[in-house]
Amino acid sequence: MEWKEVSPEQSNWKKQINVMAYYGDYKIASIILCDGEWISVINDNTELLIAKTEDEAKEEMIERLEEYFVDEINYYKELRNSLGELKEE
Repeated sequence: MEWKEVSPEQSNWKKQINVMAYYGDYKIASIILCDGEWISVINDNTELLIAKTEDEAKEEMIERLEEYFVDEINYYKELRNSLGELKEE
């Protein structure tokens, strides 16, 4: 994975930095600087970051992504278990 600064998708954004997966150049999430505040964008959901600097925003985004991926993994484990229940019916 890597950070990749890109042209902002919206005109009122001052800066956009995407978290990119190497495989297929896939965008995982973004941090946005808008009106002097950093915002995280994960799966089209936006949240204000506490960060004041770009480095702080990156650090906070990594923490949020870790939580997001744990939740996603747990969700898919539950789905997989439900598939097993369907087989038994």
